[in-house]
Amino acid sequence: MAIELLTEGAYRSYLEPTTEAGVEASHLARVCFSDGEIRRVYVKFYPESNHGLVNEITGHLLAAAIGLPVPQHAAVIFVPKIALPACPAWADTVPGESIPGWCTLDMAAPSLRFLLSQVHDEPLDTSHPLVDELRKTDKLISFMAFDDWIANTDRHLDNLLRLGKHRYLLIDHGQMFGGLTWTAKTLRDTSLRYVNSLRELLAPQTHTPDYRRRLARESCANHGEALIQVSEHLLAACRT
Repeated sequence: MAIELLTEGAYRSYLEPTTEAGVEASHLARVCFSDGEIRRVYVKFYPESNHGLVNEITGHLLAAAIGLPVPQHAAVIFVPKIALPACPAWADTVPGESIPGWCTLDMAAPSLRFLLSQVHDEPLDTSHPLVDELRKTDKLISFMAFDDWIANTDRHLDNLLRLGKHRYLLIDHGQMFGGLTWTAKTLRDTSLRYVNSLRELLAPQTHTPDYRRRLARESCANHGEALIQVSEHLLAACRT
């Protein structure tokens, strides 16, 4: 699955703001993709001072390569500054009339957090049938193995969309590799440990020896092949 690169002309209209902690000016928009179809998408921006955009591209490509469900359309789009009701504070430091944003198809599916909030206030009820359904889905171990592989500390129920019974979709990989400020040195440091938030949330069911062994096997099975498969796309995306 390639990541499209869309110019200012592909950005058709701003629809409404969305809220995401730590991400400025995220919103819904109408965008024309390379096939000529205008689609409703989520757009978010990351300053050049961190690796959020690179993380999003990398996480999306790797997840798709190992068969995990992600939005079927994704792109880096140059959004005209004038089209935004309020630009991110750092946008003035970006030369030109547009800023690059990460956009993914609006899947029109609620997050698990949203569904649970309709029936329970905080704290989260991990005994709820929806959480139990997640524990029993075949893909759960693949989700957790993927987050272990990419050192994603930000997998929570807000970025796990429920498409239907036992059907989920992964979004938001801006915090992979341990966060936004990784360096080549930290990526090579195998002694660093990251919290797998999804596994911690679903403990103790996912801490049994058999489950951990399955997780390890899943982690080793096809991740290396996936990295080779998407390396060309990753290098092309980084060059742009």
